[in-house]
Amino acid sequence: MNFYRNWIAFTILILMYFACASSKPSAEEMDNNLSAASQEERVSDRDLLFLPESACCNLNQSFKGIVILDKICLSAKQTSLSLHLVEKKKVCVLNEGLIFQDNNSNQYNLEGTLGVDLCPKRRIMVDTSFSLLFPRIKEGFTSFDLIENEKAKHAHNPWAFTSVDITNCKWY
Repeated sequence: MNFYRNWIAFTILILMYFACASSKPSAEEMDNNLSAASQEERVSDRDLLFLPESACCNLNQSFKGIVILDKICLSAKQTSLSLHLVEKKKVCVLNEGLIFQDNNSNQYNLEGTLGVDLCPKRRIMVDTSFSLLFPRIKEGFTSFDLIENEKAKHAHNPWAFTSVDITNCKWY
């Protein structure tokens, strides 16, 4: 009786061994698994382009050495662009002639300003930061344009920041 039990146990072990051995992935399956893993890594890299809930990124973009686009800040509902002037100028923001758009052609209307007035009221400024407030920019953008329309009423020496790249932003 012991002999039969041992023989059955041995047979089961042998069958289990061959079942496990036959389920090893082939070289082609292993290559597919590796390519799927690298695809997941690429998806993770793409996820890095998604915007944080609330953060800022220094841009330091200059327009003719006069107007500096310092940074972009995001909150849950708003995008804030901080700028300053290097030269002493009378400044106002063109509400009707200001274009803020992302590289996906989404345009955003000005919601407000901080530290500067809307045209026609002008303020003399130099090295004073001011901010332009817009609705939160949509996910998936990699650059944006901020342009004062030169044909707008009250436009004097309009500035333009085009294709401002945020792919290398260090969000803080």
